[in-house]
Amino acid sequence: MENKIPLSKEQSLSIAALSMEQSIELYVQGMRVMILRLSNGLHAYENLCPHRAKPLSEASHLTFDESGTLIECEHHGAQFLPESGLCITGPCQGQSLTKLSIHHDGSRYILLLSIGTGS
Repeated sequence: MENKIPLSKEQSLSIAALSMEQSIELYVQGMRVMILRLSNGLHAYENLCPHRAKPLSEASHLTFDESGTLIECEHHGAQFLPESGLCITGPCQGQSLTKLSIHHDGSRYILLLSIGTGS
């Protein structure tokens, strides 16, 4: 079952203003959520590395690697595919970021959280 969480007007405007390959961090019901705009649409993840349960970045945006193509954890350098959240190198290789669903209902963005999983 999913819990639909409408994001605020301010949060929705911030997401709409994202340029290609940009990200933003939002706080949603006490959770740090990273939203990325890629060429294939929006992607949302809990801002929490599976290695040590620390935020990927303490900044308000994701840390990308030098090529700008992989999400990189600032604490230990694990690298994740932005489209899927899969860790392809580092201490959590093979694990994934917690992916969240996001969509636009015509007036604002809605985040879908799975009930009972904590995400």
